[in-house]
Amino acid sequence: MSTLSGLAVNPALPASLMLRMLQPEVTADALPYLAWRADLPERVVEAFIGHHDAKVRECFAGNPHVPAGIRSRLAGDPVLRVRRALAEDPQWHRFQPRTMPLTDAAYDLLAHDPCIEIRCEPAQNRQTPARILTTLAADPEAEVRRTVCSGWNLLPAPVRAALLDDKDPSVRRAAELKGYRERPGLLDKILVSDDATHVVGEAPLPRAMAERCARSSDAERRHLVAENPHLDRDLVEELSTDPDPRIRLRVSLRAELTEAERAAIAYDPELYRVPVTRMPALLDDSDEQVAFSAATNPALPVEAMARLVQTADNMDE
Repeated sequence: MSTLSGLAVNPALPASLMLRMLQPEVTADALPYLAWRADLPERVVEAFIGHHDAKVRECFAGNPHVPAGIRSRLAGDPVLRVRRALAEDPQWHRFQPRTMPLTDAAYDLLAHDPCIEIRCEPAQNRQTPARILTTLAADPEAEVRRTVCSGWNLLPAPVRAALLDDKDPSVRRAAELKGYRERPGLLDKILVSDDATHVVGEAPLPRAMAERCARSSDAERRHLVAENPHLDRDLVEELSTDPDPRIRLRVSLRAELTEAERAAIAYDPELYRVPVTRMPALLDDSDEQVAFSAATNPALPVEAMARLVQTADNMDE
């Protein structure tokens, strides 16, 4: 991260300098920070949309602060990666609420985009209009139809029925895992297959299977069934004394428990908190999301922040 990047987010930066920062010799360092500003003047927005460099348009397409009507103008961009950035929906999955939906015209373009990957994005976006989801559920590519199943409850009943009867087995499987409540016999089919783990946390299980899950040597299986709302009371009580503290914590979150029952469970609410002393080490974690989370944590020691900045400066040199 350079000083130019800091300048790009400076609230006092005038529009004339924002435009200057879109020049090729400047834009590399500043682009990600400038493109996501919430206060871009209209002439700067137009400069982003009409910029000759697809990388600039791509970055701007992900700005969660720009009105959807403006971003929607990029739905017909000739460069695939720009359209993909728009279709992916500008959001920090854990830190930023979903933005306003795109225009109807933009959704139409994305739903008929020649790229399968791009069509899959609105297929799994909860803000996509039902009529577009209906179109995508009839897409000629099985991958798109399979992806539409992720928003099962948003689909009209006739569309759900069509997906359950889809000619492609992978689409039918995805539909069955979401729509097993709608057809008798589907749940029994799933429970005797390798897909059983997908539903043990939510489906009404036969007593014998519920017992096997609750007493499984696999802690992940016990953790899954511990959140099943249909679990019999005696199995809930059994899991409340599970040797795994994660499972006891999960049981303590069950909605039907009284506060007295919750307090009686020996769970640790700090279980998922990371000690401050471990935070600097997480900056070097191989998982980028873990490293990013550590870097954004206000508990990160200043010395670790300084090391991170110094490393970035050395790379710039």
